[in-house]
Amino acid sequence: MMRWKLALAAMAGLAMTALTATAADAAPGYTTAPARLRAGPGADYPTVARLRPGVPVQIFGCLDGWAWCDIGVGPDRGWANGRFLAADVQHRRRVIVEAAPVIGVPIIRFDAGPYWDNYYRGRPWYRDRGRWAH
Repeated sequence: MMRWKLALAAMAGLAMTALTATAADAAPGYTTAPARLRAGPGADYPTVARLRPGVPVQIFGCLDGWAWCDIGVGPDRGWANGRFLAADVQHRRRVIVEAAPVIGVPIIRFDAGPYWDNYYRGRPWYRDRGRWAH
């Protein structure tokens, strides 16, 4: 019984760690073209910021297939289309689909509730978050 409780506590701790990725957990990357930082992985989510090409970003993880990645840019956190992201691999810039597996970018999932609670309270569209909960 005690082992089961310890295992459950360890799993809960890992889950909380996954939800609170920090800059230390992120891989450095760049935007490759004008891009929008979105409040979720899709063009239908609100725009958090507009990004110019060449902007340094922190890549926390990507959806399976690298189509959308959770990134940090300065004080902002959000999702960018993977087509517009790259990272350096052995001193050469590579598109994220090639670079991510090499530099250790994890495959993650998106859960709008906790993500929006952590990063978007106070944004004008936060009160309508149910509209984007998929």
